[in-house]
Amino acid sequence: MSGFKDIRERLKRISELLKDLEEDLTDANLEGNFLKIIRKLIDLYYIAVDYIAGGEELYQLVEGDDIKLWIIRVLYQSNGMNILQITNAVKMKRGRASRGVISRKLKELEEKGIVRMEIRGRSKVYYLNI
Repeated sequence: MSGFKDIRERLKRISELLKDLEEDLTDANLEGNFLKIIRKLIDLYYIAVDYIAGGEELYQLVEGDDIKLWIIRVLYQSNGMNILQITNAVKMKRGRASRGVISRKLKELEEKGIVRMEIRGRSKVYYLNI
């Protein structure tokens, strides 16, 4: 757990430095692609920080369950999937997965607020909710 605390402290420091850099770049009135690239990199960094900072909590929410983690990974890379698509994607990446197990794990993830389900026509489509 102390490893995560150390990582968070380092990420916080890096975040502060990037914020200072962003302010300096804005003050310098730089124009063109260079500034756009720097700002996109800063945005990507903040996304990564949020993702890493939430990683410990997410791992605890899924109780270290390998299948739940794979479901989250495949939903993270998609814009919504039905249960068959999720099962096939997990099966491709993990090596095996059954529709029944995936269905049960999705229900658990939905109860914890990690996944949300929407009915689209005759299909249930699942989305990552974090």
